Amino acid sequence: MEKLSREDARLVAIAAQGLDAPGAGVVPVVERTGFLRTLGGVEAYLALFARVAGLREIDVRRALAADTVRVSPAVRGCIYVVPRRDAAVAMRFAAQLSSERLENESAKAGIKKGELEKLGEKVLAALAGGPLSTEGLKQALPGGSVRALGEVGKKVGLSSTLPPALRMLEHQDRIERVPESLRLDSEKYVWRPVGRHDGQGVAPGTELARLGEVFLRAAGVGQVKEFAAWAGVAQRDARAVLEALPSVEVTVEGVAAPGLMLASDLRSLLERRPAAKEAVALLPLEDNLHHLHAGPSAFVEEKHHGVTIKGFGNDPSSKLGRSKHLAQRAVLAEGKLVGFWDYDPDARQAVTALFDEVTAETQDRIDAAAAATGRFLADEIGHGRTFSLDTDDYLRQRVAWLRSLRPSKRVTGGRRGRSPSAGAGAPPRSGR
Repeated sequence: MEKLSREDARLVAIAAQGLDAPGAGVVPVVERTGFLRTLGGVEAYLALFARVAGLREIDVRRALAADTVRVSPAVRGCIYVVPRRDAAVAMRFAAQLSSERLENESAKAGIKKGELEKLGEKVLAALAGGPLSTEGLKQALPGGSVRALGEVGKKVGLSSTLPPALRMLEHQDRIERVPESLRLDSEKYVWRPVGRHDGQGVAPGTELARLGEVFLRAAGVGQVKEFAAWAGVAQRDARAVLEALPSVEVTVEGVAAPGLMLASDLRSLLERRPAAKEAVALLPLEDNLHHLHAGPSAFVEEKHHGVTIKGFGNDPSSKLGRSKHLAQRAVLAEGKLVGFWDYDPDARQAVTALFDEVTAETQDRIDAAAAATGRFLADEIGHGRTFSLDTDDYLRQRVAWLRSLRPSKRVTGGRRGRSPSAGAGAPPRSGR
């Protein structure tokens, strides 16, 4: 059994996420640091920018075009950027989670037995001529192929037989969704046949075990309850999977339940702790660093757990130490989360505000990271919006909150601000 202090556990997680030593390419980074959550905005780009040295938007486009990474349903049925190595496993697992719901919806909508299968074959024939959007498929399919489901279908969210047919083919790993224009900041997709089936060597029924390995490698030290929350499974199933992996039990100071580390990663991650403490990065919303650990509390000094933040959508304001899904972009430095940041669409730069003390040297490095991140968003991506319903006006509101903070810390890109503290106001946010 390995024993770690709270600080060392944080540093191991930072190293596992590759934030101590930016990688050389999109694919190895996604393979090593886990699936990247996409929200229809820039968050997946930001996650890669923090981990890939000299990343450009075209690097991501090339990876998507080459099918070395894929945008796919995965854990909890949410959409992620996954490496081709794990694409089939992620899809099969997503299909397992949602197959019962699809069957129930189809039955309630009055879809006949075999109807989706017949439509699916026509879809595959249409896609043989090249990728098509859902609307493009409607135009390309023979007349009468797609049946409107009327009011009955609308009650379960199905307007016609085409969406469930596409979902069925996707779950069978026969077609895949590709972001329109190969951009991750879009929720508009085209469909194409799956050309490669890497990962099919994983035996049916062992998908969760493979995902357990993905999780532990990306988390550094992982808890059963954290894996269960990430994957969307019962804790008993999560425990059985993790305990069967070649892992080492780890106790962390102040944490009741022991965690697990992959035995193959133990020594290398411990050796990287000094470099991890030097890491500085501007992280996206729901970054894997804290998302895989069920929230940011483990990465924030306890004296700052009372900082008030705003939850997703209509959730009421909550405290940083109790947050399960951090709704602000965070600043990493000195082996912990030390502040928040966002993008000013008018000045075309990143704005930061810290709630923790850092050295003058670290502050200079944060300023440099903010300047580089701002240039990346301005020049490579063209905006800083989080999701499809986000707007520049919402960005302005969030930046105004950052710039309103007490003048005890520098605020990159704006006038001096105050440090958020218990009871401080939260930045305005749009719905998720």
